[in-house]
Amino acid sequence: MKRGGRLPVLAPWLLLPALLWAGPAWSGTDNMELGVNYNWTWPQMDAAHMQPGRSFGLLFHYWLNDTTAIDAAVDQFDNVWKVSEPHGSSDVDFKMYLLSAGARYSPEVDFFLSPYFGGGLAYELWNTTSSALGAKDHKGSGLALYLTGGAEYRISPRVAIGPSLRFVYAPFKDRLEERVLVSGGKRFVDKTPLTQVGFFVTGLNFTVQIR
Repeated sequence: MKRGGRLPVLAPWLLLPALLWAGPAWSGTDNMELGVNYNWTWPQMDAAHMQPGRSFGLLFHYWLNDTTAIDAAVDQFDNVWKVSEPHGSSDVDFKMYLLSAGARYSPEVDFFLSPYFGGGLAYELWNTTSSALGAKDHKGSGLALYLTGGAEYRISPRVAIGPSLRFVYAPFKDRLEERVLVSGGKRFVDKTPLTQVGFFVTGLNFTVQIR
């Protein structure tokens, strides 16, 4: 299928340079796609003992030509952080919102699946809600990076579905409660640094070309 240009953009102002570069391609909407994704997330690095969770989001692609697109997305991550206590453990609900914008390259291959890969920048906002006695709720925000790869299967000229894999790297600046200790009748909270957090995100994307 010929595509005039597609690019996923989360924040319109981040896409402005690409739109100016695209020039005449902006005259129609055949080069734009909207989509949704549903994924499973696998925390890594300082968050390695956080439980896997789900992720879902909205996608926008704007194709500059047949192979190159600008992407944008909004994602929500839901995971659980366990805090060990003297007689068990308590959950810390971890939620992160990720606003991302980048580029992808999809080589033209004669195959029923169209592979792609890319990467870009993101802005993350996160917060925790804890039920552990002595643990506090936390929140933060900052820049993040992501790399992505996957493939698309064209159900029709305008509709596609396919698997994707992303790695998101989000540098944090916080310490989260890991253990609650009791000594001399008093409770103490042992914290662990949460400075480098990674997520493997794998699942399915579903996109529809705008008419």
